[in-house]
Amino acid sequence: MHAVGEGESATDHGQRLISVDRVAELLDVSVRTVWRLRSAGQIPEPVKLGRSIRWNAAELSTWIERGCPKM
Repeated sequence: MHAVGEGESATDHGQRLISVDRVAELLDVSVRTVWRLRSAGQIPEPVKLGRSIRWNAAELSTWIERGCPKM
């Protein structure tokens, strides 16, 4: 699993929101797996913006740095 960006800390991102495609890339899993993890409550909850679903980059980065604990 990867941090949000090379050489960047979670605080560098502020409230940046990322797509399911980017979450899948960061976790090195498929998009389908991200949706399964979300349904199972195993990843941080995303934010809904109209019909779009995005994850807070800083929150996701912190979760990854902590070893992806169950939510």
